[in-house]
Amino acid sequence: MRPSPAAPSQQRLAAAQIARIQERIDTIGFGIDIGEATEEDEAEQAALLVNLKAWKTYKFALGKVTVQPTWYAAPVWPVEPVVPVIVADPQSLGADLI
Repeated sequence: MRPSPAAPSQQRLAAAQIARIQERIDTIGFGIDIGEATEEDEAEQAALLVNLKAWKTYKFALGKVTVQPTWYAAPVWPVEPVVPVIVADPQSLGADLI
């Protein structure tokens, strides 16, 4: 049985996390641009930028699994990054509140 490339669910999860993190980074950036962001906001953005890079690296690595010389017999899957806690994340709200 041939191993499949990165499962669509892995690709979807990575894309969703990248979008989620980028949305929060952008929102904090608006506060920075207008001079209303706090030091805590800026620290949160800095931490999220590190996490965003990790998720982009992961998504890129998922796309490279099938070009590994041993992928057919023994694919090496990338390690999924930590999912950041974003308190202001609207995705965490219940569907009935949206």
